[in-house]
Amino acid sequence: MRRFTAGVAALALGLTLAVPAWADDLDNDRERIAQSLTAAQERLDADTKSLANATSALQQSRGELESAREQLAQTQRQLEQAQADDKSAAARLAQAQNDLEEAKAAVAEGERHVAAQKLEVGNVVRTQYQQKTNMVGIGMVVTGTDTGDINNRVQWSQTLFDATQAELEKLEELQAQLVAAQQRQAQIEEQMAAERAAAAANLEERKNLAARAVEEEQAVALLVETNASAELVAAQQLEASQNHATALSAEQKDVEARIVERLRQQQEEEARRAETERINRENRAAEEKTQAALEQADQARSNAQAPAPAAPAPKQAAAPASPFIKPVNGRVTSRYGMRLHPVLKVWKLHDGTDYGASCNTPLRAAADGVVTERYYNAGYGNRLMIDHGRINGKFMTTGYNHATHYTVKVGQRVKQGDVIGYVGSTGYSTGCHLHLMVWVNGKVTNPQTVGF
Repeated sequence: MRRFTAGVAALALGLTLAVPAWADDLDNDRERIAQSLTAAQERLDADTKSLANATSALQQSRGELESAREQLAQTQRQLEQAQADDKSAAARLAQAQNDLEEAKAAVAEGERHVAAQKLEVGNVVRTQYQQKTNMVGIGMVVTGTDTGDINNRVQWSQTLFDATQAELEKLEELQAQLVAAQQRQAQIEEQMAAERAAAAANLEERKNLAARAVEEEQAVALLVETNASAELVAAQQLEASQNHATALSAEQKDVEARIVERLRQQQEEEARRAETERINRENRAAEEKTQAALEQADQARSNAQAPAPAAPAPKQAAAPASPFIKPVNGRVTSRYGMRLHPVLKVWKLHDGTDYGASCNTPLRAAADGVVTERYYNAGYGNRLMIDHGRINGKFMTTGYNHATHYTVKVGQRVKQGDVIGYVGSTGYSTGCHLHLMVWVNGKVTNPQTVGF
């Protein structure tokens, strides 16, 4: 009987201490996948940043191109206006030239008329002077002219004087017209000088606008080329990001599948151990029953009259304590659930509980377990995951995010309360804190529902 008991105990001990070969391989695969996942995530983060930079460059080049085109259009409109002004100035200048020629002709004609009128006035004055004399009486005595003839001469002399006065008035009028013509000529010449100066300035402006238009056209052509290059780079970065995202998603699915397979194998191993323990318990119970029967028979023979001991009072079951401790001393600043992301400014699931704590505050393991993941993520910053195995019948995993750094490695066993890292603000974070996550049977769960 003792040999049978020893054999069963040895079998139980062997089953307990035996480590399946697939466990190490799976741990190695899991670590390799975690490293690959980290590298893929880093590539995706880099591609995302490159895509954002390329998109920003594309938007900037489009804005610069639009501004350059607007500036070119404005310059072309100014050039067209300058050309129209030039044509108008040329027309005005041509008209002024015609007016000047007419004014010059009018001045010349006026000068001829004045000269002719002066000559005419001179002849009239000479004639009058010759005809008009104070020796009428002598003429009358010498010639014997009677009084009537003298009256006729006086009348003729008055007529000559009136004619001379008219010619003088006409001369004054012609001279006034000549002065007006000369003033008109001076005005036209002044106007033409102003028109020529404006035309010269407009010509210089047209040259400058034409040169600027050429430069702006070249700038637009360069921006078009730059814009095309930016579009190409953005498209390439987008394709690269999509490819990396696809690869990352596929690898993540593979990781999840491996986790599920690991849970299945753990469950099978637990079932085998449970069956072995059941057999061992039955064998131990049978042996103990036989041994107890023999001892009872011996005891009965020695003190058949001894009273049976009183049965112990039943104990009240204590309320189960939480299997976890808080990883850091700090108040809860944000609970699990939908919220407006403080950095991204979009409504999304806050998939954990935030504990406010100063930077570099020690982080402690919430329960015993094995470190299974450690990597950097653009959103969560520095991440760490601990597999706690089965707790209260469920497979539990905790995740720690945003730390400055961690002090434990993948595959390392930790005890509840061990320092595993330090509080930080890496990733999408507005300040130092711990973002604690919990997975129950592989699914993200509100930490408060499992004892945090």
